Amino acid sequence: MIFIASTTMGLESVVKEECLALGFKNIKVFDGRVEFEGDFRDLVKANIYLRCSDRVFIKMAEFKALTYEELLKLQKLLNGKIL
Repeated sequence: MIFIASTTMGLESVVKEECLALGFKNIKVFDGRVEFEGDFRDLVKANIYLRCSDRVFIKMAEFKALTYEELLKLQKLLNGKIL
């Protein structure tokens, strides 16, 4: 699973170091967030031990939509897979 730890702009490198210390894999840094891979145990660890992260999300899908209609179509497909 891929997780997203949101953070205040400028603290991404601190969250990355915290993720490294916790042993998370495939850490990627973006503006305002840090992505990493793990299992549900890692999700629990992240929520408890990441001090500079605001929230930890589960990345369920990623897609590009250029119009509102595309967004609705892809969102409906995603809902069908989740349910």
